[in-house]
Amino acid sequence: MQLRNNLFRFNKPDNFQDIPTSKLMKDLVYDFNDPYIPFFTPIGTKLFNNIENVFKQNASTIDCDEVIIPQLMTTELLAQGQEIGELFGRKIMHLSGKMTDYHLITSPEMLFINTLRRNNIDANSLPINYYYISNLFRDMPDPKNILRSKQFRVIGGVSLDRSHQDRLKTENKLLEILHKTFNDCKIPFLAEYGSSGFTCEYFYMNSKETENYVIRSIDPHKKTKALSFAMIYDYTKECPFDVMHINPLTHTKDKTFITSYAISTQRLLYIIMDTFKDHKGFALPANIRPYDVAIITSEHGLETAQKMKTDMSAFGISAYTDNMFGKTHTKRLDNADYIGTGLKVVDRNNIFSTFDRSGTLVAKCSSPDDVINTVRQFIATEKQK
Repeated sequence: MQLRNNLFRFNKPDNFQDIPTSKLMKDLVYDFNDPYIPFFTPIGTKLFNNIENVFKQNASTIDCDEVIIPQLMTTELLAQGQEIGELFGRKIMHLSGKMTDYHLITSPEMLFINTLRRNNIDANSLPINYYYISNLFRDMPDPKNILRSKQFRVIGGVSLDRSHQDRLKTENKLLEILHKTFNDCKIPFLAEYGSSGFTCEYFYMNSKETENYVIRSIDPHKKTKALSFAMIYDYTKECPFDVMHINPLTHTKDKTFITSYAISTQRLLYIIMDTFKDHKGFALPANIRPYDVAIITSEHGLETAQKMKTDMSAFGISAYTDNMFGKTHTKRLDNADYIGTGLKVVDRNNIFSTFDRSGTLVAKCSSPDDVINTVRQFIATEKQK
């Protein structure tokens, strides 16, 4: 990314510590072009991809495979999974005209179940674990608060097992993956077991921008300020009919047990930004931050800066070029710290000074190759801590 060649502009507000995190994220991470649809900036997109990659790496440890799910679903198929009452009906984004019998997807479990029923899966194929990363849709008031838009991005999944005991084993693996994902994102969370009908619901307790929930482990009689951002549950209980698989020994159909889970990545993104807000901006972890390096250069050094950025990417180092030549040197450094960049490389007449986020000089180099070696060593050491 080059800052000047960018549709979105961001600047560190002078009083940013007094501004709620969700308002700071506007322009920096997302922009509501339409009041109900968030348009994510290159920085926001980088953050999303990094968060999702943390989950993908953890999911791979239990052979949980990714699938892509459609954005449209028939109302008839949805109705098979859960009665469409007044409350649930309000969540459906109904379409009209020739698309009257379809709606934008709100709950995808029945897609998996219908496929299972059609394909006559045998017991030897179980357990089956899938996850998806997709946009879901809800009808919600005040959509701009903490990215609670009508369209939101979810990491979710469905697991299928041949017995109740196997389902519990899978559930424990899924809980471990969720816990590890949140720990790898380095965020505090409260795991509330048996909350609101879920096997486990995850809450963030540290923000002032929260909602009210009855959290039994805290107070079963009063509502507590918290932000719910993930859950896992036994979907077999939600399904009004038995989902069957073929028993290869008896050639009969036996019941399949289903576990479902979901993480709101937009809320998770808010939690990460809120957790790591400091006096300079957002001191994001290395595996989450949008950029490892900011290359701050003059107009004469732009070509060299672009080449350094390209060469760094070959080593898995994410960098952006600050070509906002009209801004002061201090402001450009402040903006790099604000968005959570790990290192700043400042080019002054082909002398390259590298600073960490605290402002400490890491190295002064006379060639781009030396800069790249310095950055590689710094990031390698950082990841070992």
